[in-house]
Amino acid sequence: MKFLSSYYNEESGTSIVQMEHLDKEFLGMAQCHPEEEYPSKYAGCQYAEIRATIKALKYERKLLKEKVDFLKQFVRRCEDRKDFCEDEYTPRAVYKELNYQIDRVNELTDKINELLDDLDKLPKRRDIVNKAMDRRHKVEEEQSTL
Repeated sequence: MKFLSSYYNEESGTSIVQMEHLDKEFLGMAQCHPEEEYPSKYAGCQYAEIRATIKALKYERKLLKEKVDFLKQFVRRCEDRKDFCEDEYTPRAVYKELNYQIDRVNELTDKINELLDDLDKLPKRRDIVNKAMDRRHKVEEEQSTL
């Protein structure tokens, strides 16, 4: 996966990240909440990057699923033959490749789910940090007035 560019529009609060993966470009976008106290282009670009990454991984998973479906169909056709013997080298190699590709699909699914979970948790973490910074600034202001 290759990062191409990022852009933040301060007026609209929109962040856009462009990435390339498997010779295809993916865009991720994030929009700052209108009531955000501390708008951050870095946070927005981070959300946009995660979204672009998710799109890229979903594309890769789609390609792998097509490969798995082809291999499953091939295996079924081979198994239907009268002279098929699964103990020979070639069928074992095909089974091994099929299982490997299925594992890759599952790994991508896990990674996508992990990123979706991160995308859900990041705003909550950011809110906690912003509230802590507010409390700290209030304490510093009180101490400076004493």
